[in-house]
Amino acid sequence: MEKFYKDTFEFSDETKKYALSRIKSILTALGCSYSCTYCYVSSLIDNLREAYSEVGVRPPSIIQDRLLETVIQEGEEILALDDIYGVKTTAVFDQADISLNNMKWWDQLKNQWLDRVRIPFYIQARPAMLAGKKGKERIEMISDKGLVAGISMAIESGNPKIRKLLLDRHENNNTILDAIHNVKDSNIPLRTQSIIGLPVLRPSQVVNPIQSKLSLIDKDGEEFYYDDPIQESLTCLELVCTSNFGKEDYYWNALYSPFPGTPLGDYAVAAGFADDDTDAHAYQFTTDSGLTCFSGITLKRQIAFSQTSNFFAHFKNGKDLMVLFLYGNNEFQLSDFAEFVETRAEFFKPHERPTQFGIISNIDRNMLLNFFDEAYPDTEKRFKSINIKLVDYYMALLDGLVLAAKIADKYYEYKEQEKEFTLADLYRVERIHYYDNSYNMAYIPERFENFLRPLIHDSRAPAMRTG
Repeated sequence: MEKFYKDTFEFSDETKKYALSRIKSILTALGCSYSCTYCYVSSLIDNLREAYSEVGVRPPSIIQDRLLETVIQEGEEILALDDIYGVKTTAVFDQADISLNNMKWWDQLKNQWLDRVRIPFYIQARPAMLAGKKGKERIEMISDKGLVAGISMAIESGNPKIRKLLLDRHENNNTILDAIHNVKDSNIPLRTQSIIGLPVLRPSQVVNPIQSKLSLIDKDGEEFYYDDPIQESLTCLELVCTSNFGKEDYYWNALYSPFPGTPLGDYAVAAGFADDDTDAHAYQFTTDSGLTCFSGITLKRQIAFSQTSNFFAHFKNGKDLMVLFLYGNNEFQLSDFAEFVETRAEFFKPHERPTQFGIISNIDRNMLLNFFDEAYPDTEKRFKSINIKLVDYYMALLDGLVLAAKIADKYYEYKEQEKEFTLADLYRVERIHYYDNSYNMAYIPERFENFLRPLIHDSRAPAMRTG
């Protein structure tokens, strides 16, 4: 670990960020037992089975818990690196997708980690690992003494048939809702994950079974295609909106990009939804659909959905509000979103669940309006008016006043660069704002420190930094 950070620090100014980051990564386990069709692991599992199919020997497990002492030593190395590079790591991201499969391992790790490292984990977990009595026990154990700062849980789709037939994910919706309920009972910030723009349309050509084993036709011959793919994306939003999702929770999403070599990627190619140019589908986040079957207003709606869904997830009727927004507009600029928030605010039904997270609690409209007066002089009337229209947006989200300050800070940064601040930029600042809170990195922008510092809750001040 020390060599990795030393090499990245010395390699270039761009790669210095890994050593200077306040989030470090560790794998508590290796391998994965799941076969999600959008992930390369499913192909590895199939290849392993095929390799051992004729030898009469059971394939070796690809799952392995890492040695406790090795993981703890890596944690201690992170502490030593902090001294070298002058940073304070606030969270360790456990990159293992199966980290909660072995709770005996976590029980053995817990006290040693808290005694010797004292940096909270941020983990990834499946709904089935978090649901039911066993899930509750897991969450209670990892939430004790602040061992885990947050949990990321992939849902992908709110339609169980899509999850099962297209994604090889077999959780039912009740399991997902119970998992969310258990996490929130322990007051741990949650990040739900979904995929937008899945290939749920009827294929434009007959899919050859040799090319793909996937289909949206079940064993009884019932079909589950969508005429409008936005309706499928709405199912996941609706599912989360019916849960006890809190202000501190984040609705993460990504536009689907097909990766040839994965079952879902091969299906997208075989169905005529994508080409098989591997170079064109790098494994990275995208601001556009990776499928060729989406265009026009559908593509605009997919992008607008991805940029606004976290906001709508914080309302009981968030799905209905999203429908009004997407189908009531032909354009989705920042001004269009602000206009929607202002004119439809009377229909918002926020979750009433209080939150103890954030550094400036209990904000009201006057606090926001006073901040806009402070942040935007007469020369910035247009952007100030947009922010005034967004008051209910800020009120609905975690630490809304701090978010407003971060957006103002980014606006002025862009102004110096002669760049326009768009809806996509609002989304990026909002997303990073939630990440900051998830990883114990809450801060106030230095530009507005004099205005914001007196408002910080005393008990939260030590965790706050200016940025």
